[in-house]
Amino acid sequence: MALDQDGIQKVQKISTGIERLDDLFYGGFDRNDNVVVRGNNFSQKRSFIYSFIKKSANSGIGVVLVDFDFPSEGIMADLVRSGTNTDMVHILDGFAKPFQISAPSNTEMLDDPGNIPSVLKQITSTVQKMDEYVFVMLSATRYLIAKDQNTDRFFVQLINMNRKRSLVSIYAVDDFVPEDRSEWFAYLMDSALHFRNDGDRDYLRVLTLKRIRTKEWVRIYPEEGTFTLGSFNVERIK
Repeated sequence: MALDQDGIQKVQKISTGIERLDDLFYGGFDRNDNVVVRGNNFSQKRSFIYSFIKKSANSGIGVVLVDFDFPSEGIMADLVRSGTNTDMVHILDGFAKPFQISAPSNTEMLDDPGNIPSVLKQITSTVQKMDEYVFVMLSATRYLIAKDQNTDRFFVQLINMNRKRSLVSIYAVDDFVPEDRSEWFAYLMDSALHFRNDGDRDYLRVLTLKRIRTKEWVRIYPEEGTFTLGSFNVERIK
């Protein structure tokens, strides 16, 4: 870690991909953070994730993206449209094989998405080849709602591995996941970003183990595939 002017170690920051959100986090996520991103598909949850991927990839950081619910070809097309350097994005695809569809060239098929130990082994093998990366699980919902010891063990092992190796790890969760499972998962995280929409308005709330959190839902304004934050009050945690 670098030292500040007083000789105190500074935590390395990784950009969230959203300038105003970086301000809220005093420069971005802390290195090795695990972050859950919760919301429905009509919220700005996906916009945030794509902005995070774009910022990381375009800064020369590798992105390991694990996907179970969406065609990789569509994901790559979305990233290309947003101006993301997709050469830095490596997708582990758990969607294509069960549906017998093709995947882009820089995509690695998960051999058996239903076999949790196999999935963890394949993820581990991939990240061990990378010097520096961020990790994105585009939807953790499939395994999270399973609610059994194998999936719980999978998440604990994956999160602990990423805490040691990944610069930042993002796990997207749908808002219909039962509350007890959401709370269990959040307990493993360093921060949580909650997105919701109310008619034509979008909102964000930040919860974190760090020294800040938003005191209320913050209005956010979509802007060409990303968004900006309205005014917010930050509660300092002592």
